[in-house]
Parts: sequence; structure tokens; C-alpha cells
Amino acid sequence: MPKRRKRGEFAVVAAFAVLGFLLAVQLKSVKLNTALDATSAGRLETLQELYNDLTTERDGLKSRLEETQKELEQYRDAAVSGESSAALKAEVEYLSMVAGLTDVEGPGVSVILSDSKAENTTGDEADYLIHDSDLLSVINELRDAGGPGHLLQWRAHPLHQ
Repeated sequence: MPKRRKRGEFAVVAAFAVLGFLLAVQLKSVKLNTALDATSAGRLETLQELYNDLTTERDGLKSRLEETQKELEQYRDAAVSGESSAALKAEVEYLSMVAGLTDVEGPGVSVILSDSKAENTTGDEADYLIHDSDLLSVINELRDAGGPGHLLQWRAHPLHQ
């Protein structure tokens, strides 16, 4: 009887070992599938954002194409009616002005940038000085405001004025 008992105990231990192994494999599989689902969801969001961006870009290009086609139609109509030279002359004048090839007159805007006179509390003097990125930001803002032309004049002032 003791031998049968040992065999029975061995069989129970073996069954529990196999059951434990199968449980571990199942949990690992579930964990792996959950990670894949999270990755797929993140990829889906990224793809949705890309799709939305491309749709917006496509719509913008469509409207730009329509505007260009209307311009072309205006030029064709002007050519048929004999007004082509006036329309083309106006277009050349506008493009020359935008390209900076002709003088632009007007009241203008003066922008004065200077280094900060505040006490240096950060320890980095560069935080208190004008940089090229600051100039670029100002130029971009003026351009975005719709000014027909830009003239930059640089006057360097002494540091302690």
C-alpha cells in the first residue's frame, strides 16, 4: 500500500506540475496578446492622424488648383478679348513686388529690438540677448501680417547706451 500511495502522490504532483506549466504558458500568451493589441491601437491612432493630415492637405491643394484654374481662365478670356497685355502687366507688377524686384512705398513700420537690461538671474547671459531666431520670428510675423514688401536696416548700438 505505501508503494501505491507514493505512486498516487507522484501522479498528483505530476498533474499539478503540468497544470502549473500550462497556466504559466496561458498567462504569458494573454500578456503577449494584450501588448500586441495596445501596439495595434497606437498604430491605428497614428494612421488616423496621418489620414486626417493628408485629407486636409488634399483639400487645400484642391482649392489651390481651383484658384489657379480660375486664373488661367481669366488669362484666356483676356487673351480672347484683347486685354491680355493689361492683365499680364498687372500680374508681372505684382510678382515683381512680391519678389522684391521693385520698390514699395508706404508708411512702413519700425521695430526696435534690444538686449534685456534686467538683472541676470539665470546665470546664462544668452537668455538676455537678441539672437538670430528672434530676428527671424519678427520677420515672419511681419510677412504673415500681409505687408507687400520688407526692408531691413541694421544699426548696431553700443552695448552700454
